[in-house]
Amino acid sequence: MAISKLESYIESILEYVNKKYEEYKRLLDRVNALWDEYRRAVMELKKKWDIDNALIYAKIEELKNELELTKHLIEELRIKRELDIIDEETFNAGLSSLNEILSRISTLYDELKSRYEEIENSIKEHWIRSIDTVGLSLEKVEALLKELEDAKSRGEIDEATYERLVKDLEIVKRVIQALEIIRSR
Repeated sequence: MAISKLESYIESILEYVNKKYEEYKRLLDRVNALWDEYRRAVMELKKKWDIDNALIYAKIEELKNELELTKHLIEELRIKRELDIIDEETFNAGLSSLNEILSRISTLYDELKSRYEEIENSIKEHWIRSIDTVGLSLEKVEALLKELEDAKSRGEIDEATYERLVKDLEIVKRVIQALEIIRSR
């Protein structure tokens, strides 16, 4: 009788552990699938951003050029007034109009630049999270940096793309260094 209770007890333990094993196995499979999907989505996002970001930034910088042009027009207007080429009323009307334009462009520039930086930083944050650091080493990153420099010297990539990719790889390098410190402890 004691043996059958023991066998029953052992069987219930086995059943419980097997049930929990299967439950966690399913959960881990789901998490792994979600992780793979996340990493694919981040890589697609980063690839698209790498193409579009230079164009977006260039458009925002056009506003900066317009700011400089407007400042130059204000200075020309002041000079014309000092030289008595225009009267006070024309000067005040022109100055008021140009200051309004300057303010509008400046506000827009600041807003768009802030939005650009928000997207840039968010994408980089996700990109860093998604990196498979197990397969990366400092040597591999250094090799990628060398390849990148070679591609630039051959004229295969422009300066802006080169600078951005170098910054990205430097971030990866720091992440790997930090992980190596953590792992060594």
